[in-house]
Amino acid sequence: MTNDEFLDIVRSIFYTELKKLNKLTGEWHLGKVNSVISPYVLSVFVDGSTSAQNIPCNPNIIFNKDEEVWVHYINGNPMDKFVPYKRATGNQSTIMGVGNISMLAGNSKQLIVSIVDQNNNPVDLTSMNVQWVLKDSTNTVILSKTVGNGITITNATQGQCTITISSSDSKNLLGTYTHQASIIDSQNNSSVVFVGTIVVNNF
Repeated sequence: MTNDEFLDIVRSIFYTELKKLNKLTGEWHLGKVNSVISPYVLSVFVDGSTSAQNIPCNPNIIFNKDEEVWVHYINGNPMDKFVPYKRATGNQSTIMGVGNISMLAGNSKQLIVSIVDQNNNPVDLTSMNVQWVLKDSTNTVILSKTVGNGITITNATQGQCTITISSSDSKNLLGTYTHQASIIDSQNNSSVVFVGTIVVNNF
């Protein structure tokens, strides 16, 4: 048995147990591309399943067999799925716990992010752009940040940046939102480094 075959078995067991514990609920799920049917449709194994599903995908991104992707259950509906992005597990990932957070409306919040590769080495952000978006329950982007506009690269060679949500950004927010950050290289290849939720409460 090869290492890859062994890891596939471990992943399958891991995801099966998570399913039994209802830990794989919500809008964002893990996928692996079984095949590319067209620029608009992928065959995807979702949450470690051994049965692939045909799922519409983002035609602006080139997907390849065996790549890991995010599968969005739109409004939490497992019958209405879409693959918007590749996952960053192959080359980049975040190591800070910024995925799921809460804050008060009208307050500011700083998300401190460190990005590392699969060997836990910092990803050099010198030639990278970083983008962050906040989406409402209809998947509409209601807030976005880029480097120089809400995102500060604090240490490029160490893969560190800070995303700032200002008090004016949050003053009219209330409820649960989805947020995600991506890095884009000089060839315009994009990788999502985290996806999570922000819960905004009143005072």
